[in-house]
Amino acid sequence: LVVVVAAGHGAKINTAGCHPDAARANRIMVASDIAGWASTPEEWATHQPTVAASLNRLSPADQAVVQAWVANKPELAQINELGKPVAEAGQFFFGSVLWEEIAAEISSAGANGDPDIVAALKASGIAGAANFWTSLKPAAKVINKSFPALKGLLRGGDASKKHGLAIYDGLWSEYEKTKTTAGVAKYHSFYDMQALAIAQMDRCNAQVRHAHTLHLNQASGKHAPSPSLTAGGLAQSIVEYRLPKSKSPWRGSEVRFISGLGGAVESMKAVLDAQDRIIMGVLSGATGSMTPEHYLYVVGYRGNTLICSDSDPNNEKPGVLPTKGITYLYYDPAANRLSSAPTDDAFPINWDPAVGDNRFQMSGAHRYQALSIAKLPTKR
Repeated sequence: LVVVVAAGHGAKINTAGCHPDAARANRIMVASDIAGWASTPEEWATHQPTVAASLNRLSPADQAVVQAWVANKPELAQINELGKPVAEAGQFFFGSVLWEEIAAEISSAGANGDPDIVAALKASGIAGAANFWTSLKPAAKVINKSFPALKGLLRGGDASKKHGLAIYDGLWSEYEKTKTTAGVAKYHSFYDMQALAIAQMDRCNAQVRHAHTLHLNQASGKHAPSPSLTAGGLAQSIVEYRLPKSKSPWRGSEVRFISGLGGAVESMKAVLDAQDRIIMGVLSGATGSMTPEHYLYVVGYRGNTLICSDSDPNNEKPGVLPTKGITYLYYDPAANRLSSAPTDDAFPINWDPAVGDNRFQMSGAHRYQALSIAKLPTKR
């Protein structure tokens, strides 16, 4: 069952003759049903009767296998600990909350239909926009003349990353204690929103560590030390493939992994079994180097599939991932690869020069290749 889910074969259950073994077909059907069901305990409660009915059709042996799989659902625990909105927005969570509150403030003042103010709102969400304050001057004139209640949205000067980091870290400190976003209210200005947008762009590592703090805050009691990871660096080298001139699969920068990758994966499982968690640096998208440019939070596993909370879970194509905010990395022993591709056919980037977006592999998911791993601190 676990192999079937990890390989993504659940949809083939409806193909005539695909699974001549009826018991195996039923198990695949149940696995496919479960895989797309829910991302919160409340949604699971609603969906549970359907899964129960499916389970009742299985033999006792198969029921035990499937029920064990359902019980071991790290995705559900992680989203419950983190909070669904945070899991779905990742490192851009506070920026999205601030954006929505400022937009609501503009709307309540009756200024949401003014093109200059709308343009300024959009510009403020573009990280690193040049001449930021200059771009607000048309809106400032309109606000000062017709919407004086909105004067608080305007602050002079170009937004800085340093200011944005102070906002980001302050909001996270509050959220870890209260699980609320009430503190966002003190930053209701275009200047603050722009600064936060700049800072959030490279906070994937910090987001993983903040998420881990929420996990530690909810953990009960202390536990014994976990075993050591057998490796910290997983990549040996990178092979570069030439960009195709026409629409076609493109392998881009392909990581060549260490010979002990299988042992490293097993050591990760042992760490997770001991209730510790892992931060993983990855090569994200089509191209990159041996230096991680993005980070994932490894919260569990099933078989050879690592379950990760993604610090930047945005822009996946609809329906590609069953639970938004969660991505899966697959250890493929035959290819000696640890990546978001369950098979070699899914690994290449779905390159289209007309689109120019080189982040998504053939399966439609964002492509990640593991580069490094480290245990995160826990309670002892």
